[in-house]
Amino acid sequence: MKTKQIALIAIATVFVVALITNPSLANHKEVVKTKLNEVFQKKMKGQDSKFGVAFGSLMASSIINALVDNKVNRSNYFVFSTTTIATEKNTKTIGFGLFGNVFLSSKIDEALNNDN
Repeated sequence: MKTKQIALIAIATVFVVALITNPSLANHKEVVKTKLNEVFQKKMKGQDSKFGVAFGSLMASSIINALVDNKVNRSNYFVFSTTTIATEKNTKTIGFGLFGNVFLSSKIDEALNNDN
């Protein structure tokens, strides 16, 4: 009987911790912004003009912020959440949040490259 009580307390504790640490919409958006900025920086590597790279980074940052603010959302399931991005035709799940962390899947690349 003692083992069942300990197991129930452990499960309840994990549930409460997951509930409290479920990432917010701002957390989800910040992770997506970081990912998109990384992708942009990789594409800009090797460019000749330092001014062009700096100007491009500034413009890209503004565009990325606007895109994420308008297209990225969070679905809350209390103990975890999902990151979604709205395309013209539908909404795609591109990641999930759990215990204060947001993890993006490779579907973010698909969502950015396809209009399906």
